[in-house]
Amino acid sequence: MLSWIFGTAAVLIWATLSALVWYYITSANRRNERIQGDQRAHLFLNSESQIADVVRQFPRSGVAAVRHAEFATAASNWDEAHQRWSVVRRRFPKDPRGYIVGARVLRELGRPDEAEAVLARARRHVRPTAEIDIAFAAAAHGRQAWKEAARRWAVVRRRHPKHKAGYLQGAAALRQIGKAAEADALVEAAKTLA
Repeated sequence: MLSWIFGTAAVLIWATLSALVWYYITSANRRNERIQGDQRAHLFLNSESQIADVVRQFPRSGVAAVRHAEFATAASNWDEAHQRWSVVRRRFPKDPRGYIVGARVLRELGRPDEAEAVLARARRHVRPTAEIDIAFAAAAHGRQAWKEAARRWAVVRRRHPKHKAGYLQGAAALRQIGKAAEADALVEAAKTLA
């Protein structure tokens, strides 16, 4: 009887350990797939066809997806770049590059309203960064919506007080709406920044 109890306990322990090992191996394989994709993306930085293969082989690699989108952007292939940055935003919604560069690509395609919508989405879904806030302000600046640009540049100055763009571009927007004294004050404030 005692041997039966020990035998049964041994089988249960073995089964539990086997299940844990199986779980660990499959989890590690998923994690390793992403890591291998990131590593291969860094190795093949100069070949678009090779990076496309890495993207297909390792769809969870954010590095590979971003690099793939960067190739199309660098080649000024705006339609393809738009598709690839859309993939980056969909698969890796916390990566700010998908929004910032994706918006730039949309502006190149002559779709400024969509670009602005992408940046607005970034402000809701991604950890706040100076780059996102600056791109959002620059979008209003670029379409010459001066009051809105001045308001957005003020947000940049408030959130990121060490970035000169908030001061200098804010001054330019203020000049356009006839607030030269405020603009001069911003330029002076920018001079004090390191």
